[in-house]
Amino acid sequence: MVAMSATRPAPRPDYTTASLSACANALIAAVVGLSIAVIVGVCAWVLAPHAVDAGPEVAVRTAAGFWVLAHHVPIELSTGPLSLTPVGLMLIPAALLYVAGRQVARVARPRRPADMTRFLLPMSLTYALITAIVAGVATPEQVRSHAWQAFAIGFVFCLVCAGVGMARASGLAAVLWDRLPLATRESARGGVVGAMVLLAFGAVITTMALLVGFPEAVEMFRALEPDAFGGVVLAVLCLCFVPNLVIWSTAFSTGIGFDLGVTGAVSPRGVDYGALPVFPPLTVLPPEGQPGALAMFSLVVPLVAGVLTGFFLYRRLPDSSPQHLAALAGGAGAWCGAIIGVLAWLSAGSVASGEFAAVGPVWWSVGIVAALEVGLVAAVVAWESHRRRWNRHWSRGWTIDVREHRGRLMGRLRSR
Repeated sequence: MVAMSATRPAPRPDYTTASLSACANALIAAVVGLSIAVIVGVCAWVLAPHAVDAGPEVAVRTAAGFWVLAHHVPIELSTGPLSLTPVGLMLIPAALLYVAGRQVARVARPRRPADMTRFLLPMSLTYALITAIVAGVATPEQVRSHAWQAFAIGFVFCLVCAGVGMARASGLAAVLWDRLPLATRESARGGVVGAMVLLAFGAVITTMALLVGFPEAVEMFRALEPDAFGGVVLAVLCLCFVPNLVIWSTAFSTGIGFDLGVTGAVSPRGVDYGALPVFPPLTVLPPEGQPGALAMFSLVVPLVAGVLTGFFLYRRLPDSSPQHLAALAGGAGAWCGAIIGVLAWLSAGSVASGEFAAVGPVWWSVGIVAALEVGLVAAVVAWESHRRRWNRHWSRGWTIDVREHRGRLMGRLRSR
């Protein structure tokens, strides 16, 4: 009896209860995120001067519109479309969905990837439906967004963020990772290494530019004359925009650069833009003209990323053939380009329909160039590292053979 109870399989999860729990967690994540936006919007309305006809319901609905924007859903303003989202703002709903996914995993305890899919689909559909309702109903006439677009983006947003949290909490992330082919896993690791090197350079350049332009940013902040609460909101908004600047600096290092409006551009070939909006983080932009030594230094970064990626793959798979290592390096470049391209897409957008209809890097061109730069250099470095290793082994073996033959010959001569 003891042996039978010890070998009894774990009970199957109650899919109905687990699905309802997943829907409830999606609802909680949406309500908490929307509540944060509404609280900030109402506090700004109370403390800021406003017109008589602008009641608190306008502030609530406007905050709901910007909650939809935090999912990278474009909204329509009276001046045109707005799709430029501070990447830091997207981290708030992403973190809430990640926590919700972990909570569902603790309650439902999925044992297989199929179980996780059964919980993720109703959860994502619930979150997408809430996002579509808020986008279509809760926003004012001055802040409009398409419900179908909000539904699609909200579904993917929840599927990715909650899926990562659920997979990590249930332990299925390692299972899914092990199911991938070895070549895919190693090339993905190499791509992450290359992307981290590029982003680290972007962070360093952005930090240096922030330190240099900090006095000018403070003066611009004071020129806006915000009140106490408005100053806090503006400071948080500026901090949330810093990841965009890091990604733009990364795009600059690839040689493509980024756009600042329809006619403005910042790249190693030159910096040219007109009048910029009054926004303190934009003081980190370089002056117009030729960037000089900064451009030459930044163009070396993809090469460094490729070298480190090639060495990383060679150290992990030293016994592979050079052709295999070169192929893995090319795949790592593709992964790196995909990561940088997605981040560039998240950091770009439009501000109204006039001069700043296109702001940020062109994601597909930045991704392709990053993939080619990192992948080609990584392939050459991995191939050359392998060749030098075998040459060293061949020369060492040849020296040992010569010594052995010379010792045998000297022994024969002495015996005679």
